Amino acid sequence: MTDPLPTKTALITGATEGIGQATAWALAEAGHDVIVTDLATESLAETIAGIEARGRRALGLPLNLLDQTSVNGLMAEAEAGLGPIGVLVNNAGCTLNKPVIDVSWDEYDQVMDVNLKGSYFLAARMAARCIAAGRPGAIVSIASTHGLIGIADR
Repeated sequence: MTDPLPTKTALITGATEGIGQATAWALAEAGHDVIVTDLATESLAETIAGIEARGRRALGLPLNLLDQTSVNGLMAEAEAGLGPIGVLVNNAGCTLNKPVIDVSWDEYDQVMDVNLKGSYFLAARMAARCIAAGRPGAIVSIASTHGLIGIADR
């Protein structure tokens, strides 16, 4: 079976730990070079080391999903570093650990802007680049189990 993706470069948001880090390492094991993002790139050192230990190239880039300029510029910077991106994994997210009755309007907006708006526009930027280049790509967005079950103070 041939690989439907013409490029073996992936970009993962929120890759400093947990699902994002494990996904970065799994994609490296599958033969992908991996671009990982976070607000502060120094927090990506362990993830980058794991990618490189699997024999693949890695690049850590800053990304603030609350900042339109950061989101809009990421794809060009990422592709300049490791080439065309074939896979985007939207994993970054945030939550509030407080009772719903205590959540402010601004706190709610921040969670929605990170978890939905930033990821939405990053996916749109990826899609636009794939369409313009005439190449396929894959976009995976990770969601929380909080959509299925309730957890106190979240």
